[in-house]
Parts: sequence; C-alpha cells; structure tokens
Amino acid sequence: MSPVMAAAAAIVGKLADVRKLTEYQSSPHIEAFKAAPEPPQTDENLSGDESDKDHIADIPKDDNGPHTNTSAGGSSTGLPKFTSLKGIAAPLERSNVDTDAIIPKQFLKTIKRTGLGTALFYELRFHPDGKENADFVLNKEPYRNAKILVVTGPNFGCGSSREHAPWALNDFGIRCVIAPSFADIFFNNTFKNGMLPIPIKDQGHLDAIAAEARAGREIEVDLPNQTIKDAAGNAICSFDVEEFRKHCLVNGLDDIGLTLQMEDKISEFEKKMTRETPWLDGTSYLKRKGQGGKLAAKAVPVPTTNRGETKKEPLEW
Repeated sequence: MSPVMAAAAAIVGKLADVRKLTEYQSSPHIEAFKAAPEPPQTDENLSGDESDKDHIADIPKDDNGPHTNTSAGGSSTGLPKFTSLKGIAAPLERSNVDTDAIIPKQFLKTIKRTGLGTALFYELRFHPDGKENADFVLNKEPYRNAKILVVTGPNFGCGSSREHAPWALNDFGIRCVIAPSFADIFFNNTFKNGMLPIPIKDQGHLDAIAAEARAGREIEVDLPNQTIKDAAGNAICSFDVEEFRKHCLVNGLDDIGLTLQMEDKISEFEKKMTRETPWLDGTSYLKRKGQGGKLAAKAVPVPTTNRGETKKEPLEW
C-alpha cells in the first residue's frame, strides 16, 4: 500500500480513493476539532474577516495593507502566467545575500505562501525597536512598489534552502530578480513559484540595468522575446532561460499543472490497474451486498477440537 493510500485509509477507516477526499468532512479528527471550544478573542488573535490567516510572531504590522504591486495569485491548479513584467526595479547593492537575510528564521513557522511580504529583508528593513530603517532601499519611494529586484553582487540566495525566501519576495510583489549569479537551490525554487531569476554575467549590461533602477525608472522584462528593456521600450540586453522553464512560466504551469496535462492518461492507467490487479486498490475486497453492509467474504470458522470445544493456545489438557 502506498503512503497516500495509507493516509486515505487512516482518515476514513477503510481503503479509499484519495481523490474523493478533497472535500472530506466526516473524519473523527475533524469533528473533534469542530467540537473543541474556541479560544477567547484577544488583540493577538482577533483578525476580522481574515481569521484563517496565520499570525506569525515578530512580523511587523503592514499599515499599508496588501502591497499594491503584488500580482494576482494563481488558482489551485496553477500559477499566474509570466509573459511581460514592467515595473519599478529596486537596486540592491550587496553580494552573497543569503536566505536568512531574505527571510529570517523566526518567520519559518508557517507553510502558507502569503503574509511573508512584511518580513522580507526584515533585519535590513527594520531597526530592533521595529521602526523602519530609512536607509534601506525598499523603504524608499518609489521602491516600495518594486516588482523587480536588481542585485549588483553575485551569489544571491545562498545559505539554507528555505523556500520561504522566494515566497517572501513573491508576496511583496517582486516576481523577477536580476543578479550576476544565484545559489542553485534558490534559483530552482524561484521557478517553482512562478518567478523569473535572470543571471546577467556581462558587467556592462548589469551596470546599465542598475543605472535605470537607481534612477527610479521602470524596466520591462519580456520573457517570450528574452529581452530586458528600459522605460522607453529600448532594449538594454537579452538573457538566456531554459526552454522548458520558459514554457512553464509563460503558461502558468507548476508541477501539479504539468501532471494534470496528462490526466486522461493517468485515469486510463488507473482503470487498467483496477482491472488487472484489483488487489492493489482493494476493489475486490470492499464489494458489499444488499443494504446491510455485510462483506461478501464469509467469516473464517473458529477452529475446534474433536470434542467440539474451541481450541485455545497453548493447548489446555
């Protein structure tokens, strides 16, 4: 039995099709949770219409509400399509920016991908007393609404492999990061979250992009044509991106979306497996007859002695 089938069986108390459990509501664990008394409402846990959000310790309040530059979220079946991105580019004059600088460890208490934008570059954006650091670029205008981050130093995203780093950037509204080089795991994680990391190795091209960012002007990243343009539409440089990753970004496909493209073949394979090996998914053992819910299989007879007495172990003489 696979781990997924085992988990489904644990929820309903018998072998079950995990695909039918997406809206399952009758688990005793769920009922117990519903019956549990709600904690008293306090300033810490009172959240109005957003009661389902995680309240992460130490995250500063975002007085401006959701970031105006945050892109619309994707559905449960995919990611927002990435074709052309035009917006303010924020210059970050640093090298070896690790993931702990991007999103410090105390904010890793959630697995939600939302709400982390306020903690992006937390120790750089805020003083220990919680007040903004006026010298940090994302606390200045117009960079509060940056959609692109231009990093002048190499090795962006080094350190631990936490996926919260691209989550925080994405939630802030930054969907594209331009840098001389990236750490491998961070580089891969950005693509998995519908973001585009662009390594620019030519120093002249990087300087030209950074100059536009320092001037507070918009730049445009044209993914289909693999070109970076200035606010006037003039090409600054081209960039390389793997063809498969480009296809996924342009079409808004994550790993689940890619898998669902083969849904008809997967369903046909499962039907074939049920026909040819029914013992694997339990269909031959869960057939029930009538309205009584009795199993078709008969009970195993209890072994008895030649005197008709029930056998016991060890045998009693």
